[in-house]
Amino acid sequence: MHIYIMRHSKTVLNSKNLVQGSSDSPLDEEGIHLAHEAGFKLKDLDFQMVYAGNLKRQIQTAEIIISENSSESKPEVIIDRGFDEMHFGSLESNWTNTKMDTTAKANAEKYYGIPQGQHIPAKTLIKCMEMTDPLHQMEPYEKVAERSLAAFNRVRNEAIKQGKDNVLIVTSGITIRVLTPLLDPSFDKPFVLGNCGMILANCSDDSINLELYNY
Repeated sequence: MHIYIMRHSKTVLNSKNLVQGSSDSPLDEEGIHLAHEAGFKLKDLDFQMVYAGNLKRQIQTAEIIISENSSESKPEVIIDRGFDEMHFGSLESNWTNTKMDTTAKANAEKYYGIPQGQHIPAKTLIKCMEMTDPLHQMEPYEKVAERSLAAFNRVRNEAIKQGKDNVLIVTSGITIRVLTPLLDPSFDKPFVLGNCGMILANCSDDSINLELYNY
């Protein structure tokens, strides 16, 4: 079974380099074009089930990808809030991504002894992000990990039950960062996943192997 995990397309807040999180920013014009372009490149992949979080950018991306698919049977997008993006508390729409990233890396060096420029494991990175919120309203790592992994397992189990081979999940960047090393510990490594970037989960009965999917 193949489960394709995609980051949503470009949004209004992405274009402003602002922290997004659970803020429900829609795709901008470039993001709509990018999603159609991605969908066209993926049109021959027969997505038999499609899932997304409950945010506009995730749903829009999934719907556009499926609209471009060459399969005669186009599945409806199933909403699972386990794939919602992490809530960034008081940082949402206020801080730039650059500021949050810089501050989190400084926290990693100060509190975990990880030098600037060295890879920060996903769990540690999210913990360092949590420290940046002055109002302490950010969703904790443990909650994001629990809900995203539970959602993935629901999808996998349903696909097995229905005998589906190709499944698409559209979610968001930090949720992907949290989820991927939980599925495949060897994937806790540096990688760049742009808008509409995708990771392929090759699922067997007893293991999951992840790889960046270039299209």
